[in-house]
Amino acid sequence: MGRQPRVISSLIEARCGRCIDEIQQGVQAVLVSEEIADRLMVDKGTAALEIVRRYIDSAGETFEVSISVHPAERFSVSMRLKRSDA
Repeated sequence: MGRQPRVISSLIEARCGRCIDEIQQGVQAVLVSEEIADRLMVDKGTAALEIVRRYIDSAGETFEVSISVHPAERFSVSMRLKRSDA
């Protein structure tokens, strides 16, 4: 049997030695910079989505920030919203 998959938040807690109370996430459209374009193997100025996540402890302190850039053709979001009976 292989290793059990772990969610990234558990890995961050283990590495930082702090418990995550809240994660704030922001998504915005950006144009890929030259440096990032080389890493992603796309042209500079390619449309992309940038995701910034802030990991916050119970004291309200941000202790980790991650920034991910996804070229538009490599990112999609699917969501299902269902009305409750309440």
